[in-house]
Amino acid sequence: MKLFLRVSILRALTALPVLCLLSLFTLALPGAVAANPACGTLLETADGLTTLDGDLNCPDTGPGAALYIIGSAGLDMNGFTITCGDANDDVTEVLMDGVHLLGTKNSLSNGAIVNCQDGVSIAEPASGARVTMVHVVKNWDDGFNINGDGNKLSQVTAWENRDEGIDMQETADKNQILNSIAYANDGKGVSIDGVKNKLKFVTSYDNGDDGFYVGGANNSLLNVSSVNNTIAFDIQGFGNKIKSSHAVATNDGIPEPFRSGVSIRGEKGKLTGVVVLAVDGEGVVVYNCAPPRRCDDGEIARGNKLSQLFVVQSGGYGINMLESAGNTVQGSAAVLSTLEDAQDLQIPPTMPPVCGNRWKDNHFGTSFPAACIGSGVEEPEAR
Repeated sequence: MKLFLRVSILRALTALPVLCLLSLFTLALPGAVAANPACGTLLETADGLTTLDGDLNCPDTGPGAALYIIGSAGLDMNGFTITCGDANDDVTEVLMDGVHLLGTKNSLSNGAIVNCQDGVSIAEPASGARVTMVHVVKNWDDGFNINGDGNKLSQVTAWENRDEGIDMQETADKNQILNSIAYANDGKGVSIDGVKNKLKFVTSYDNGDDGFYVGGANNSLLNVSSVNNTIAFDIQGFGNKIKSSHAVATNDGIPEPFRSGVSIRGEKGKLTGVVVLAVDGEGVVVYNCAPPRRCDDGEIARGNKLSQLFVVQSGGYGINMLESAGNTVQGSAAVLSTLEDAQDLQIPPTMPPVCGNRWKDNHFGTSFPAACIGSGVEEPEAR
């Protein structure tokens, strides 16, 4: 018995330093906040991960945000909703944003933001933020307004906001949007003005303006879908790429050729493996932007490469090279267009025609002028 007691006491004494260290380590860890923070709270690095335990309703008190996340802090909304002002009042505009992300490598997840000015604002020079499973609904301006670099949004939705669904400003570079949806926003579904941003598995549908506006430079979209937007893909800027994607249907409301599946007014872009189906206007139109055409910045459409496109049932031309030069169309097909399946038209037209673009290994039912585009193939008969 004495030996047993001595061994037990010795083991307990040996374990004390370890237990003390574990206790100190536990005390040193930032814990989750048990109750909701007050509206306007700054969640800082020392707060660690804050978890909501209920909805947070913030009266509109002017510019600012319901919550701020600075440093490397995080907010788990835990399935709850942040509301600005009175969500039942759809007449009085609020000025308060939902959440501002201001730090480095902070996080926001698992909830909804309703009736604010911008739902989520990632402000410059914020970087490395992670936004996951956040739904921004019926906000008065943008759903997501992004200005910082290197941020990642995944499994988010922007729904019925009064301007853009996801708005990536000129200062937003090298961001990622993954597995997300922009639906029924009054403006563009997704707007990109920065550099080297990447989108993958993003769907934009039933928005009041472009499904995807791609400006800036060297942005890439892979496996994205645009359905029932005014223009499915509006590609401007320099070196932007869209690959393995779909443009299906477009809305009425603006004249051709601006109501189109794909509109290209930039330089050295790439459109690869894109299916364009049942659009009201042009399937794909590449054109110089000069008055009196609708222009933003006088874009010049040249040096673009279009390959492996399949354009079906366009309300205008299938693929239309309109007063543009130095572009390439290769390995593509267009059928069942209301007008020619392919056109290469310089303005004013000349006889014999001036061939401004390069066409190679394509298949079109009808084309004009055939001397530029090459011989076509028979269109399948409608059943």
